[in-house]
Amino acid sequence: MAFNGYRIGNTTIGITQMPDRKRPCLYVMKGNTLYPVAYFTKYEFAEMFAEELDRFLLHGERSEK
Repeated sequence: MAFNGYRIGNTTIGITQMPDRKRPCLYVMKGNTLYPVAYFTKYEFAEMFAEELDRFLLHGERSEK
């Protein structure tokens, strides 16, 4: 998978394949501890999410509530 994640300080978010799971997961890593926060139902959805996240973070605008 091409998405390596985004890092700010000691916190990283990204997508990875856990060795004990069949599906890729969205994770948050703080320091050396990885927290899986969501699992994708298909590999293709993980790829789509990574592409859209790249697009939003690199080219998006901040939305005000």
